[in-house]
This record gives sequence, C-alpha cells and structure tokens, in this order.
Amino acid sequence: MNKKRILKQEELEECIEFILQNKAGWTMFTNWVTGRKGIGHTKANRIWNECWAAIRENADNKISYDVQTAFIELEDLKNRSKDNGDRRTELEALKYQNKLIGNENNDLNVNLNVQAIDVSWNTGEIKTDE
Repeated sequence: MNKKRILKQEELEECIEFILQNKAGWTMFTNWVTGRKGIGHTKANRIWNECWAAIRENADNKISYDVQTAFIELEDLKNRSKDNGDRRTELEALKYQNKLIGNENNDLNVNLNVQAIDVSWNTGEIKTDE
C-alpha cells in the first residue's frame, strides 16, 4: 500500500536539499518547515519521514549501482586474466565477486600448485613370466 505523498516533487527535493546541505536534524528541519510553510509539527514530522524515505531509497539505488558496476569490472578482469593464462588474478577477481554478492569466506586461501605429471604409454607388449 502506497502512502499518500504530502509534498509535490519540487517541494520534496527542496526539503531534502535543506536536510543534506545543513546536516539538519529533526528539530532544525521541523522548525524550518513550520516557519516557512506555516504548518504544524505533526505534518512537519510526516514531511521529515517522507524526505528520509526518499534519501534512503536514493542511497540504496546508488549502492546497488556501484555494486553492479564493480561486479562487471571484476568479471571483465577475470575474463582477461583467463585469456592471458593468469590464474592467480582470475581467482582473486572471483574471490572479490563472491564478497560483493555476500558469499564471503575470510578463511579462504588460494594456493596454486603445479605438479608435473608423468605419463607412460603402453606399447601393447605384454610381458609374461615364463
């Protein structure tokens, strides 16, 4: 259920700007609104709540955008590292991607071990003990 907006968009933006520029607390803001607009403290409190809901929504959207951008950049780094055979950077990029999406494991250590594999071919000769 959507709450009815108390202010028009321009008025809301003006109130948000006042809060952010003046680092206004509730008392400063409600005194400013009641003195400027000639309204009561109850309505001023509702305007305060509406402003902070909009501020939080904008902050959440910015954070989400920044996380998505970082994830895409890490994906690009991971792909370039894979193409260049740089396994360590690829795994580090993957580790940071996991942190971004909340699959963080602080105890994870990435160690690369390369071992030589000895391959012997069977030539088809079967030796029997006679």
